[in-house]
Amino acid sequence: TRIRANISSELLYSCTHWLDHVVSAQDHADASPSEDHVDFGPAVRDLLCSARSLLLLEIMNLYGRLLTARGALLRVDSLQLQLVSDARFCKCIPDHLLLFLGSSRM
Repeated sequence: TRIRANISSELLYSCTHWLDHVVSAQDHADASPSEDHVDFGPAVRDLLCSARSLLLLEIMNLYGRLLTARGALLRVDSLQLQLVSDARFCKCIPDHLLLFLGSSRM
């Protein structure tokens, strides 16, 4: 189909499993502290606070994976970002994500 011809399996995989990899990398970084400690929170915030988040949702929708996408977004709290409940970050979240998560802007 046209969708499959324009969305690679690698892109679909990335849209589906991006947060799993971020959480795993953060857990690994937390388990082996060093001077080069990496905090993935800002990168996740940058993704979610940009138009790229809408593209991610569109791809997941085209493949019937919106529940997976919603689950991943709700798991963002595991990175202690608390995007939806923290007023500082809530201002940057696009309305489409707030609607998708069933929340309202603070």
